[in-house]
Amino acid sequence: ERGAGSGRRSSSASRSPLPILEPATGARAPVARISHSRGPMPFGRTFDLIIHGARADDAGVRAAAEWARTIGHRIRAQVTWEPGDARRMAEVAVKRGTDAVIAVGGDGTVNEVVNGLVGSGVPLGVMPVGTANDFAR
Repeated sequence: ERGAGSGRRSSSASRSPLPILEPATGARAPVARISHSRGPMPFGRTFDLIIHGARADDAGVRAAAEWARTIGHRIRAQVTWEPGDARRMAEVAVKRGTDAVIAVGGDGTVNEVVNGLVGSGVPLGVMPVGTANDFAR
């Protein structure tokens, strides 16, 4: 089975990873609610996207990150390169105080992110853009 970083990168691999996206204004957006296991989550939160390297150029992923930014969330996006990256990135996100980690990829990426979040209490989100996405089904 392939790890989270084993995918091939496209010809745009020389581009830098997705930028950290900040809210458009310094003020927090009005409070709205997103449901998750710990109850409602207001807008104006920090989310870490951990993106499988082969999916870094996905237009849908970029559009979702931009939409989240426009409604007041801070998005910290990182791209995996080799197996083990997603687990390490999730562990760092927990230490940095993220509100949630979103695994962007397939089952391998989700598996690594889950292992990086074990015991932290930080919510997991999944954006299924892998080839099988058995976990997301």
